[in-house]
Amino acid sequence: QAQIHDFAARSSRRALYWLHSPKCATSFRTTFAYTPSTCPLFPPYSDDLHWSAQLVKSYCPDVLLTFTGAFGKHDGFGSLRGKVGGSAANMLRDPEQRILSAYADHYHGWPSTDPPSSELEFAKFDAGCQVRMLIHSD
Repeated sequence: QAQIHDFAARSSRRALYWLHSPKCATSFRTTFAYTPSTCPLFPPYSDDLHWSAQLVKSYCPDVLLTFTGAFGKHDGFGSLRGKVGGSAANMLRDPEQRILSAYADHYHGWPSTDPPSSELEFAKFDAGCQVRMLIHSD
C-alpha cells in the first residue's frame, strides 16, 4: 500500500518566489503547484499548468510574481528586493550544459538577429548568466 506524505505539516516556510534562470528547469514550476504550503488551492492531479498571472494568483495567493507581473520569467532576483524576505526557490544547472542548451535552442537570449559565429562566441556572451540572475535587478 502506497504511503501518502504530507509535506505541508513539516514545512514552516513557503517558497514564495521562483527565480527562474534561463534553460534551468522550466518544469520546476510544477513543484510549486503540487506543494500544498505554496499553492494550497491548486487542484490535485490537475493538468492545468498554463500559468497565467491570474491562474497563479488564484491557486497560489502568496506566490510573488516578477516585477513584470509574470510567474517564472527571467527577471533578476534584485527586482523583488525587500519583497521576497529570503524565501525563494532556484534551480541551477551546470553552466556549460546550460549554455549549450541555450545555443541549441536557437541561441536563446542572443541579442542579434544574426546568429553567433560559433558556440564559443555565444558562450562568451552568455557566461555568468546564473550569477547575474542572483545579483541584478533585471
